Amino acid sequence: MGRRQQVCLWLTPKIFPDFADPLPRVREFFDHYAEWTSQTDLTTVVFCAGNGDHPRPHWSRPEP
Repeated sequence: MGRRQQVCLWLTPKIFPDFADPLPRVREFFDHYAEWTSQTDLTTVVFCAGNGDHPRPHWSRPEP
């Protein structure tokens, strides 16, 4: 029986320059790691927002 392969990818909101259109960066991210993810039994993606690195910090601001 072969050994199971796993990969865990971490990403932060900093990769998204435009939250209104995140798809281009999502595609770039998975294309970049395609060699790793295509050879695994399990891929885990961890979205890490912390230490002031929040995806939408403007939510606390009033609308203009």
